[in-house]
Amino acid sequence: MSREGREGKAAKISLKARNDEEEENARTQTGTKKCGCPFLINVKENADSLWYVTVICGRHNHEPAKNLDDHSFAGRLDKGEQEVVGQMTKGNVKPRDILNTLKQRDVRNVLTMRTIYNARQKVRNEDAGGRTQMQQMLHILEKNKWMSWHRKHPVTNVVTDLFWSHPDSIKLLRCFSSVILMDCTYKTNRYRMPLLEIVGITSTHLTFSVGFAFISSESHGNYVWALENLRSILDGWPKPDVFVKTMSIKLLRSMKLKLPHCSKSITRHDP
Repeated sequence: MSREGREGKAAKISLKARNDEEEENARTQTGTKKCGCPFLINVKENADSLWYVTVICGRHNHEPAKNLDDHSFAGRLDKGEQEVVGQMTKGNVKPRDILNTLKQRDVRNVLTMRTIYNARQKVRNEDAGGRTQMQQMLHILEKNKWMSWHRKHPVTNVVTDLFWSHPDSIKLLRCFSSVILMDCTYKTNRYRMPLLEIVGITSTHLTFSVGFAFISSESHGNYVWALENLRSILDGWPKPDVFVKTMSIKLLRSMKLKLPHCSKSITRHDP
């Protein structure tokens, strides 16, 4: 269905048909809903606000749809469902649980996971208020009073490195700073940036997250910058005695430079 019209001019609506079976076969190739059906109805509004219906072609080239599961109109969220999705999204509820909740409220609805994904993205965009993803992340960190540091490229002004730590994690670290574990993980984001994770251990042998850092690369300079931020968190508090880390010469050199007081360093070799 398409609609044309501007303020002060007559509106026009065109109704066309689609073939669910052909769409299913072509979805992986083009994703289009068009099937070449000649069926067409024009509905036009004149200057007197009267509507005229004209059947251009009343013939279909396909069988009637068996269900409305793939029809975007039938799968739209009403106002109440949009509010439910918004509240559950802000509550970090998983998409499949949101969908199950909506279907329990109305067993006749034909909502799909794609509808939930689109609605969740719309909620995030509204919360961002026009900010980019990086701007939104920095805004959330500042709003929730997380300690964070970031660096930018001097020419492009693009954020290249980001370190953040939760206030409760900092309190735990200052109480249990004897042993620190550090490791880099990969493929955790679309930009393939290494994620440096720093973990502490309590006196009851439970682990807790100290902080995280997205770094542009595993270079000596980036490790030095991340360890500088870790050391600033512990400014005036007991420094770590033991570090457990992955096999990384650059990380080892950075530790010796920024944390020379560490009495013991244990290197874990990845299989």
